[in-house]
Amino acid sequence: MSEILVQMVPLLVLGGLTAAWLAEAVLRAGGYGFIPDTLLGLTGSMFAGAAVWAVTARDPAMTTMFLVGGAGAALAIVAQRGLWRSARLAASVALLAGGLAALTATGAVRRRRS
Repeated sequence: MSEILVQMVPLLVLGGLTAAWLAEAVLRAGGYGFIPDTLLGLTGSMFAGAAVWAVTARDPAMTTMFLVGGAGAALAIVAQRGLWRSARLAASVALLAGGLAALTATGAVRRRRS
């Protein structure tokens, strides 16, 4: 069993890293950045690999585990970008609002009074 893990886990990691790199290279908008996308891809890859390993009766091939890892990572990244698409925009708006509040408090920007 440990021999199987030694062979399969690196392929899951490689599949997850490949999917995360492709997602960052092709779909730049909507993500959190390369490192969070990579961590999300690795997590999705491990969950998909564990699910396939638990369901199959015999040991899957190395190529199969690489493809499963890539598919799990891609699914996790696409789900994140579909469900939490505006997270970066919301963070930018919050940062801008905080900056304007700081400028207003210091008197650098004066409010109009009606």
